[in-house]
Amino acid sequence: SMSVGSPDAAGSQPGVPLLSANLRGDVAAATALLQEPNPVLEVAGMTALHAAALSNCAELVPLLAAAGEVQPAPHGVASWARSSAGRPMPCAP
Repeated sequence: SMSVGSPDAAGSQPGVPLLSANLRGDVAAATALLQEPNPVLEVAGMTALHAAALSNCAELVPLLAAAGEVQPAPHGVASWARSSAGRPMPCAP
């Protein structure tokens, strides 16, 4: 089996593509990944919502909420999601 540190192992880990899309603020990619059955919304303790907060992309918040992102958000992320949900923020084109 592959070592955990190899790029291939990381790329194939459930949830990694979605987390990466959220970190990039890539709404189109995140939307497509969230349409898959049972999307994985947390990887190694980082939630998809946390990744969206790091990218400052508020457009992802309602998508993640609809997908069932209910894990306790890290400190500050829940308040960021509430405060930014009504404001357009820079996301990837």
